[in-house]
Amino acid sequence: MVLVAADLPAALRAQLRDELRWAGFGAFAPGVYAHPAREASAAAPVAAALGVADRVIVLSSRDDPQSGTATLAQAAAAAWDLPALAAAYRRLLSRFGAVIDRFRQGDTALLDAGQCFVVRSLLIHAYRRAMLRDPQLPSALLPLDWPGAAAYALTRDFYRLTQPHAERHLAATIDDPLPPASAEFYERFGGLR
Repeated sequence: MVLVAADLPAALRAQLRDELRWAGFGAFAPGVYAHPAREASAAAPVAAALGVADRVIVLSSRDDPQSGTATLAQAAAAAWDLPALAAAYRRLLSRFGAVIDRFRQGDTALLDAGQCFVVRSLLIHAYRRAMLRDPQLPSALLPLDWPGAAAYALTRDFYRLTQPHAERHLAATIDDPLPPASAEFYERFGGLR
């Protein structure tokens, strides 16, 4: 949990708010931010980079089930814009669900390398647009029909399906040979090999 001094100038307060949101923190009240899955130290570099570390308090906290008050799970939808994020994931599923089905139905040996590269690039771009706004909340705080996991699975499956073809297209379209891929490349989406 992050508490911001009430007298922090408005411009700095807005910058801090925006940076904390990019780090996945939800706003629970003016100057009060929290994230259930981030370590408390995640807010410290943000505050330090803005020069306001002395105006911010970082705490570790938890729900008190004995208090009879609202819980973090009940407040999650208001603190994070989960409906907009869910809509972005659903758009991705809608746009690319039929595409992956068509690629799966074809003989993978006959897949067009150029098409694989283009569609993979578009899919990764769409997935990153949604994922970069995802605060990565624990599943207990998400709606039961949360589409983020399905969007990840579709992206992972398509990436795995098209990876050798897309890389072949990329290698064929550049003048210099591609350097060998790093080990991290093959670890994407839980493993490409």
